[in-house]
Amino acid sequence: MKKEKGALNHKGIYIAMLLTFMIFSYGCGENRPSTMNYRSGTRGVEINFAQSSPPDQIYVGSGENKMPVNIEVRNVGAESCSNAKIFLSGYDPSIIPLPTVRDVPKLEGKEESKNPSGSLEYLTIGEPTINLPNGVDAMDIRLMATLCYDYMTRASTNVCIDPNPSKPGSRACTPQKSYSMSGGQGGPVSVTSIEQDSGVGNVVFKFTIKNTGGGEVIEKGNVAGCMGIDFSKKDVVYVTGGTLSNKNMECTPSKVRLVNGEGLVVCKVSGLNTQDNAYTTTVQLNLDYGYKYSTIKSVQIRRM
Repeated sequence: MKKEKGALNHKGIYIAMLLTFMIFSYGCGENRPSTMNYRSGTRGVEINFAQSSPPDQIYVGSGENKMPVNIEVRNVGAESCSNAKIFLSGYDPSIIPLPTVRDVPKLEGKEESKNPSGSLEYLTIGEPTINLPNGVDAMDIRLMATLCYDYMTRASTNVCIDPNPSKPGSRACTPQKSYSMSGGQGGPVSVTSIEQDSGVGNVVFKFTIKNTGGGEVIEKGNVAGCMGIDFSKKDVVYVTGGTLSNKNMECTPSKVRLVNGEGLVVCKVSGLNTQDNAYTTTVQLNLDYGYKYSTIKSVQIRRM
């Protein structure tokens, strides 16, 4: 009996030590910094009509004369958005008296919310009574909701810099000729690739940028007038900054016109210390732009 009692005591001590270790490990794990990369993906703010709102079919005269319209707005990009507007079109306001414009509350981006799924807002647009004209028994409409907003992309990656490629000797890293940037940086305009050209005391980067979000790029600052925007303000992206480590880069052009959804930015850094050996650092390009994204819902209206 004494041996059994001693064995039980040892077993109890072992279990207590194991539980203490597990609790301590769990507590330490909670304090570890997040390794989630919120600056990924090729989308920004998007909209969709809520389920059955409006419904596919509405029968006027059956007690269902009203047409509910609700929209889901989701920010799945990295940056927050605070100036978005929704514009509704595709209907006769004398028949369907819906508001034509709706402001969207601030939507936090993944970087601010720390939510990898982004943020969601459910907006009630209205529930108008359908005024089907006399003598009209059927009408099919395509209700379009267009979202316009200002956004930004911050694209960065690690690169190898060799301030003096002609200097003999071993190196910690070797500069690449090109870098793939597939997967996006958390916005509908993405840097898709970088080409690097290293010289003595300088380095040149060529950034390829593309519209990857499935909508239209517009010049920043044109949200209110985006439905009738002039051609000169379409496909415009501004380069608002470029850095190599803590050095500012000279980037041209500062105003990029996308052609077939694609543009090129050339950035240069001079004055690198030619006595330094090759090293790894970060290059970053900042892009500002407006964006326009639309969705359509077909609705059949029938008189009973």
